[in-house]
Amino acid sequence: AAPALSLDPLRYTSIALYLLCDQPSPATVDSMSVSCATRVSSLTVYPVKSCGGVRCETATLTETGLQFDRCWMVVGVQPPSKNRRSRSSTEPTNHFVSQRSDPKMALVTVTLPPYILAADWDGVLKPGAAMLIAAPGMATPLEVPLAPAAPLPRVRVGVWEWTGMGGDEGAAASAWFSQHLGRPVMLVRWLGNGGLPPSATYPARRVPMCIAVQRRARLMAAAATACGVVVKISRVKSPLMQWGKLLASAAAAAVAELAVEAIRVAASGVPRRPTDPEFASVHCTNFSDGFPMLLISDASLEGLNAALSPGEPHMPMNRFRPNITVSGCSPFAEDIWGSVVIGGEGAGDAVLGGEEEGEDAQTVRDGVLCDFVKPCSRCTITTVDQATGKASMRQPLQKLREIRSGEKLGFREEWKDQPMFGWNLVARSPPGAVLRVGDVVSVTETRQFT
Repeated sequence: AAPALSLDPLRYTSIALYLLCDQPSPATVDSMSVSCATRVSSLTVYPVKSCGGVRCETATLTETGLQFDRCWMVVGVQPPSKNRRSRSSTEPTNHFVSQRSDPKMALVTVTLPPYILAADWDGVLKPGAAMLIAAPGMATPLEVPLAPAAPLPRVRVGVWEWTGMGGDEGAAASAWFSQHLGRPVMLVRWLGNGGLPPSATYPARRVPMCIAVQRRARLMAAAATACGVVVKISRVKSPLMQWGKLLASAAAAAVAELAVEAIRVAASGVPRRPTDPEFASVHCTNFSDGFPMLLISDASLEGLNAALSPGEPHMPMNRFRPNITVSGCSPFAEDIWGSVVIGGEGAGDAVLGGEEEGEDAQTVRDGVLCDFVKPCSRCTITTVDQATGKASMRQPLQKLREIRSGEKLGFREEWKDQPMFGWNLVARSPPGAVLRVGDVVSVTETRQFT
C-alpha cells in the first residue's frame, strides 16, 4: 500500500514548484532549507551489503562510515585459475553479489544485539554476541559471531574496481547463502579499520584484541611514571633506585613489545579502500558502493512520489537504502548543500557559512561535520520491491530519468543520462562521534555542483 503523505500545504507547494521547473533555484532552496527546522528523521545501517537494514536511534561514526554498516558482503565463489607457465594456482578475486543480479537478497533480514547500537555502549561484546540472519524459506537463521573464536581465513574479494582481502565466515555461512540464492557464494567480513569496533575486528584478522593492547599501554605508562617519580626522589644509591631501574627496564620492554605489535599489524596486510580522490581524496570506505554514507531528505522522496503517474505505487524509502534521512526541508534542497553539521547543542541557531565567531557558531562545531561530495546515481536495485524480492523494470528509474537526470540537474556531460537521487557524504569529524535521530541538521555551506 502507498504510504500516506503529509498534508502540509507549504511542502506540497514546494513540490509543485519543483515539478514545474527543470531544476530548483539555488536561492529559493537555500532560503527554505535554512528557515526550516531540518532534523535527522532516521538512521539505518546495512551490516551485510545488499541485505536488509537495521534501524538505529544512534549511530557511531567510524573511519569508513557508520559503525556496522557494510561490514559483511556476499561474494561469488571463483575457482583458482591455473598459471600455465608455473603450473601453480592463482588466487581468484571473488566479486560482490547484490540485488542487481540477485533480487532475493532483499528478503534477507539482519538483526544485531540491541545493546551494541546504544550510544553508551562501552565497546565490550558479551559472550556469544552474534549477528542473526534470516530469510523466508530458510529453516533456521544463520548465526554469525561478532567476535570469531579463531582468526578467519583470508580470501581475495572485490567491490567494483577495488580488490583486497576479506575474512571468510566459514562453511556454514557459505552453505546458508548458497541455498538461499541457489548458487555457490560465501559470506566475507571487512578486515580493515573502521566499520566494526575493535572488539569485533581484531580477533578476525590475526592480531590481539585492542583491549589487551590498551591494557599493555596503560601498564607501560604507569611503569614509566613510577620510574620518573623514583628517579626524582632518589638522589643516592639505594634499593629504591634499583627498583626504579627495574621499572625502567619494564617500561622499555613494553615499548618494544608495542612496536613489534605495530609492525605485526602493518605486515598483516590490513585492507584499506580509499574513496574516489576526485570527490573525497582523504577518506576511505569498506564494502559500500563507493562512499561512507548516503543521505536523502523525506521531502525529496515525497517530491518523487508526487511526480509519479496516477495509479502508480509510491516508492518507500527502503528502495534507496540511505544511511541518513532528514525532515523539515524543501524537496531536493540537499542538491545545493555543500556541508552540514549534524547535532551540536543549539545547532539550529547556527549562521550559514560559519563565519560568525559568536557562541552559536562555536556550538554548531560540536556536532558532526559532513561534506556532500557526489550525487548518487541510481541503479536497478531501486526497482526491487524490498518486501517481495521482485524487480520491476520501470519505476522509479523511468521517472528519475525524466526529472532527475544529470542533464536536467546541470551536472557533467558523462552523467547526463544517469538518474540522480540522494547524496554521498563523508565526515570531517573524528571517529567516535555519535549521530542521533532528532539531531538538528545545520547547513553551513552551499554550492552548485557541476
